[in-house]
Amino acid sequence: MDQNDVSRKFAEVPDSYFTTWWLRWSPDSRAVRFSAATADRNSIWEALSDGSQVHDLLSGWHEASDPLHGNWTPDGKYYLFQANRGGRSDIWAIREAADTFHKVKRQPIQLTAGPLSFFSPQSSVDGKRIFAIGVQFRSELVRYDVKSAQFVPYLGGGSVTHVSFSRDGKWVTYLSYPEREVWRSRADGTEKLQLTRLPLSAWAPNISADGREILFYAFGVGGGQGMYLVSMDGGSLQALAVGGRPGPVVRPE
Repeated sequence: MDQNDVSRKFAEVPDSYFTTWWLRWSPDSRAVRFSAATADRNSIWEALSDGSQVHDLLSGWHEASDPLHGNWTPDGKYYLFQANRGGRSDIWAIREAADTFHKVKRQPIQLTAGPLSFFSPQSSVDGKRIFAIGVQFRSELVRYDVKSAQFVPYLGGGSVTHVSFSRDGKWVTYLSYPEREVWRSRADGTEKLQLTRLPLSAWAPNISADGREILFYAFGVGGGQGMYLVSMDGGSLQALAVGGRPGPVVRPE
C-alpha cells in the first residue's frame, strides 16, 4: 500500500452483527461475499465491488440454518457453502450462471446428506471436484466405578450428552448426540422413549420436580427458539408462555 493511500470503510452490515469474516471475491471481481454473525445466528452477505447494495444473500431461505464459509467455483457458475440441517452441517450450492442446458435458479441445492458433517467447501482448480472438511461428532456417557477405580460406559455407551436425573433417581433424560433429540429412560437404561425429533434441536433437558414433565430449550430450522415442556410419556410439545400468552403447541413428527 502506498503511504498516501487512506483506508476507508468498504461496506457495513446492521449493528446486530458483531463480526464479519471469510471474505471471497467473485471470479469476475464484481462482488464480494462474506460470513457474518449475530449472537444467535450466522449468515452470508454480499456487496458489490464498490461496497454498495449490501444484503443478506439468503434472506428468507429456511431449508437450513447458519450458512457459512462460501466459495465460488473458478468459472463462477456455482457458489458453495455450508449450512446446518438435521443436527448436521452439509454442503449446498447456488447456481450463479446459465448455459444452454441450465437456467439460473438461486434456490440452494443440497449436495451432501451425511453421515459426516461437512465444512468449508472449496472447488478444485478445474471445477470438477469439491473438497471439504468431514467430521463425525461423538460423545460417550461414562460413570466412575469405585470398586474398579475406572470409568465404565453408562446407558449402553451410546453417543449422548446433557444428562439429567429425576429427584428420586429412578429416571434419566438426555440428548442424543449430535442429533440433539430428547430421550428419557429408567436409570438403568430400560424403557427408552424418544420425545423430540429433528429438525428441532434441543438443549439442556431437565426433569420437573414432580417427575412428570421435561423442560428443555430448543432451536428450529427457521431460526426460532424457545423453552418447551413435554410429558415423560411423550406427546405434543408445549412452548412456555411469553408475556402472559400461552405458547404454541408443537406436535412431534
